[in-house]
Amino acid sequence: MSEKTDPKETVPAPAGPPPPSVGASLRQRRQMRGQSLEAVHQSTRIPRGLLQALEEDRFSDFPAPVYLRSFLKTYCEHLELEFEPLWRRAMPEPRTEDETPPKRLATSGPTLPLTTGSMAPFLVVGGLLAAGIVVWGVTRLTQAPRPPRPVAPEPVLEATSLPVEAPAATATVTASPAFEGPERPDPRAPQRLLVTATAAGFVRLSRDGKLVFEGRLPPGKYLDWRGNSFELSASNPAGLRVELDGAVIDLGAVKPQPDGAYRLGKR
Repeated sequence: MSEKTDPKETVPAPAGPPPPSVGASLRQRRQMRGQSLEAVHQSTRIPRGLLQALEEDRFSDFPAPVYLRSFLKTYCEHLELEFEPLWRRAMPEPRTEDETPPKRLATSGPTLPLTTGSMAPFLVVGGLLAAGIVVWGVTRLTQAPRPPRPVAPEPVLEATSLPVEAPAATATVTASPAFEGPERPDPRAPQRLLVTATAAGFVRLSRDGKLVFEGRLPPGKYLDWRGNSFELSASNPAGLRVELDGAVIDLGAVKPQPDGAYRLGKR
């Protein structure tokens, strides 16, 4: 007995064509608006190469999804297209862990349950090995030679050069020290001249024809020289106390030379 077909039973309609890709949608929209890639580039400042990559669905040409999203959104705003549907088609959301089916591990045979009795020998051997390793490590540490103590370096005596005294510079007649101490007695020079300043003044002194002092003599300072003859010049003779071999000489009573110098000592 044959089954009768219900004439009212509907036949499913054939599936329609798939929607155009993201790149095709962009290209069709641009061509409908009568714009070239150069015009879009000038308006959006998107490089022509990236515009072509978008229209050819070459999304891998972009270094990161953030760049793809930015350029695609700018292009959609320029063409007045909805961005989110195209973005979901260009970058579908990854499946979450809950949606991912669990992976089953293929087993070649029935799994044998591991009981405590079957694992006992392995546990004993493992414990012995661990104990042996610990004992060996402790032995190595105790028997390891201790590093020798660092020997303190012996102090090195640095040779320091003693300062070498420079030879005394020979003083010129105009740069002679103003106040020299008493000169060593010269047995061949029986006369001693002592000039002490009681007031400041300029003094010039020659001994045996040689200039020995020339300069300003402050109060309280003196000149002590030995020689046979002396010539003394002073800007203020009254401010000097002159002694020759202990005898005080009054310069006011001595007649000066034409050049103003006083000759003292042997004539």
